[in-house]
Amino acid sequence: MPEEQDVKIRKFLDINRATAVLLRMIATLIHEKMKEQTNELCKAQYMLTIIKDKNKIKQLQVQVEIMTQQYRSEILTMHRQIMNLNKKLQLTITKRNTLKKCNGNGKSENNIKKNGILQIKEHYEKMSESDCASITKNEDSDDESMANSLNDRFRILVILPSMKILGKRPEKK
Repeated sequence: MPEEQDVKIRKFLDINRATAVLLRMIATLIHEKMKEQTNELCKAQYMLTIIKDKNKIKQLQVQVEIMTQQYRSEILTMHRQIMNLNKKLQLTITKRNTLKKCNGNGKSENNIKKNGILQIKEHYEKMSESDCASITKNEDSDDESMANSLNDRFRILVILPSMKILGKRPEKK
């Protein structure tokens, strides 16, 4: 086949055989070199594409991490809000129960129905933690009844000696 090309080149350019062989070899070398350069260019473009894709992936990872952190902070905020609302609910239930005991069931329920809100006297608003038995929690359990809480409080109650003496006095007739 190379010999046929040499014959065609010689006839076309009207040159001798050695010159035609030399021209064919030069053309073959140029073709091979161009092929190598084209392959190198394709490899470089491919590597550039890979680097761009890698950078995009890194950006997406950063965005996902930021969104995950925001999501976690929102969940923590909501959890805190839920805890606060649970505390307020416990206080409200305790206040309602206290009102029911002080006023009787009918009066406090009528007050709630009439005004739409639970109105509390001043001394009920200034309750200490000891007044809210439902707030106290047992370390072993999250669920504790008011009776258990009061029993525990009375068991650890310290009675001063002066108070014991008051209890031992005979009644006046």
